[in-house]
Amino acid sequence: MLNFKKLTLQDMPWARDILYNSGNFGCEYTFGGAIVWSSYFDSFTARFEDFIIYRCIRTDHAGYSYPCGKGDIKKAFEEIFADAKALGKPPMIFGMTHELTGQLDSLFPDRFEFSPNENSLDYIYKTNDLAQLPGKKYHAKRNHVSAFLRSHQNWGFEIIGRENIDECIEMLECWYKENAGKANIEDEKKALFHGLSIYFEVGFSGGILRSDGQIIALTFGEPINDRIFDIHFEKALDINGAYAMINQQFAKNCLGAYEYINREEDLGIEGLRKAKLSYRPAILLEKFHAMTKSELS
Repeated sequence: MLNFKKLTLQDMPWARDILYNSGNFGCEYTFGGAIVWSSYFDSFTARFEDFIIYRCIRTDHAGYSYPCGKGDIKKAFEEIFADAKALGKPPMIFGMTHELTGQLDSLFPDRFEFSPNENSLDYIYKTNDLAQLPGKKYHAKRNHVSAFLRSHQNWGFEIIGRENIDECIEMLECWYKENAGKANIEDEKKALFHGLSIYFEVGFSGGILRSDGQIIALTFGEPINDRIFDIHFEKALDINGAYAMINQQFAKNCLGAYEYINREEDLGIEGLRKAKLSYRPAILLEKFHAMTKSELS
């Protein structure tokens, strides 16, 4: 029987260990990301043996993450099916890579229908590309950085710490005031400020960009594993080149130990998609979901 509950900081040792050692590259595999977005997705978490499983109940189905961890994966799925049956809803498995769809189909042949989720592509970049902006393909990005440097002689980059986190909150209050009314903005604000409230307990890593002493941009996230770092949030005031500058400076000064950087999904927002593609991702990590056919419903 799966015992689903809200994820808390007390779950961090076992949950992060399972997620970190999975070897996955998707943004779903961070403890901090799961905890700050749990209210938005109304998600609950269960530990089954050495697996972690997320559940989100919807009107027409019960959604479950593909079990992450080690052990008898088929037994873990049987527990998922039993949980969905008890809820009286058909199970849907979400957040699967192409490789995982093949594994699920091998476990339960011809019992699932698979569909791509076009709005959940993860944009993954080589860390050196974001730090150095090399070659012709990054010419426009280097121009943005150069424009910022010409206009802001007195700039600086700092690590987010206890001494400046209150200033980060002040800057973000300004950002959200300037961007009020955008789609899902209040949900994002709630998640971001939740992240800042537990920033040091979770062990997030982040940086800020200053101009003339004022914070004008910030970013933070956490490792998915020892090869890839996940950027949860990045915000900049409406200043030419500020986004390009904080992106480059954080990669250059803080993320050299990682081969890749995951800048997460575009959520189907055309402007965000265009911006993420402009940084020339090395990997577009496609995600799928699976609905059980009638015999499992």
